Amino acid sequence: MGGLEVRDGVLAPNNSRLKEGIKFTSKGKSHINETEYDAFLLYGLDFKVSPYFGPGFYSSHLKNVVRKERFELSLMGYIFGCVRSLSSKRVFVGHNPLPARPREYLDEVFSAEEFEKEVRWLDGYLGEGSELIGQPVSTIDTGSSTKESFGRNSVKLETGDDEDNMPHEVNDIYHMGFEFGEQWLFKLFENLK
Repeated sequence: MGGLEVRDGVLAPNNSRLKEGIKFTSKGKSHINETEYDAFLLYGLDFKVSPYFGPGFYSSHLKNVVRKERFELSLMGYIFGCVRSLSSKRVFVGHNPLPARPREYLDEVFSAEEFEKEVRWLDGYLGEGSELIGQPVSTIDTGSSTKESFGRNSVKLETGDDEDNMPHEVNDIYHMGFEFGEQWLFKLFENLK
């Protein structure tokens, strides 16, 4: 997705692999023309939400600078900026899920409430016409991790290559299974009302 760029009023791929992936997932379209859509949904794209700022005291100003940079320097920030340069239509943003790992492997443990507070701040930062859809609280073990059961049975999305629907590695903690996706979509649909 990092190969997308704004060109001639559309989002266009700058390499053949991405172009083929877009054609596969969009039933033959080779670019994204904002006039053909009512809204946009951007999900994952290396956008991680974390209330952790390390040990010690940090001013609100510094925390806000770090939050902004985490977003702007992610692939999500880049794609969001491209979409916003073309359109003022609604943009729904979904961050990467928290990793699904046991508590004993966590450096820091936060509450789901701390995590939700971080999501609310970032949602406000995105601005009018954009909405951050946070990870459903029912899937969160701590504000630092997803319940392990939601990380099971994840498969690679269909993009038209040899790995379509192939399972992720057994020890993968960053991709979620169908049950997680179902709960996230329910949350999205609630926000569409």
